[in-house]
Amino acid sequence: MPPKITRYVLPLYGKDIISADVADVFNDLGILCTKMERHSEAEDNYLRALEMYSTVNGGHDNLNTANSLKQLGDNYNSMKEYTTAEAHYRQSLDMYKRIHGEDSDHTDIAVVLCNLGNIYSHMKEYTKAEEFCRLSLDMYKRIHGEDSNHPHILIALHALGKTYDAMEDIEREGIQFLSLPML
Repeated sequence: MPPKITRYVLPLYGKDIISADVADVFNDLGILCTKMERHSEAEDNYLRALEMYSTVNGGHDNLNTANSLKQLGDNYNSMKEYTTAEAHYRQSLDMYKRIHGEDSDHTDIAVVLCNLGNIYSHMKEYTKAEEFCRLSLDMYKRIHGEDSNHPHILIALHALGKTYDAMEDIEREGIQFLSLPML
């Protein structure tokens, strides 16, 4: 196994430096490790980033922390650890809502809603999956326009269609969603 990526970063910054910039580096390393399927190393980097963001921001909500929580959820989702992914997605969703406003339509919120829909579909909780996919789709439509072909809308439609397919309820709108052309 290749050496841990952080081995190359720590000498540049030092072990005791705490800053948002260093936290960003650890978060970015987490993303890289997730893409490389080095999930344990990704988790370590995300947790370091989260701890540092919390220290730098005095424990207050901020986008960096919310993003790291979402990305940590993505890492667990990639590992098929759906319950753990769900917990991190919910934490990020709650934080995004506090940051952007509880009733705000924002892509950060819609992305996590769609991710939760996908998680619930994998967990065979199809009623929840449908609910969260629809919430995401509706929010994207409010953001991008009802008749828009924006990729976000297509992704939410695809997730909803996959949920209907998994439910084997093609009579519901699933066949319509799955047959949409992808741009």
